[in-house]
Amino acid sequence: MAAGDHTAILALLDEDVVLMSDGGGKVAAATKPLHGSRAVSRFLYGVVERNAGRLSGSLAKINNEWGGIVRLGAKIDSVFSIRIAGDRIAGVYILRNPDKLNRLEPISIL
Repeated sequence: MAAGDHTAILALLDEDVVLMSDGGGKVAAATKPLHGSRAVSRFLYGVVERNAGRLSGSLAKINNEWGGIVRLGAKIDSVFSIRIAGDRIAGVYILRNPDKLNRLEPISIL
């Protein structure tokens, strides 16, 4: 995503992928589930573009699923997990709610 390769991310997403996010009404998040590879990729690229150069990420196991930790500077901005079906990403689950993120520190990075 950082390289801006839209074709590559679309190849990873299942056509019927679903993205859900939780901002707890305290931070920006998708208010409804997003459905479909094009809608999900547009949303994710929008987040990356709005925060260009300010985000960093690392892999982690989240609720026993692969995912990652996204930091804005030194602070955890969001945690996400992905659900794989076959060889594609079928679900993206993003937690941004600061009340819930505060409970995650310290977190193991893989």
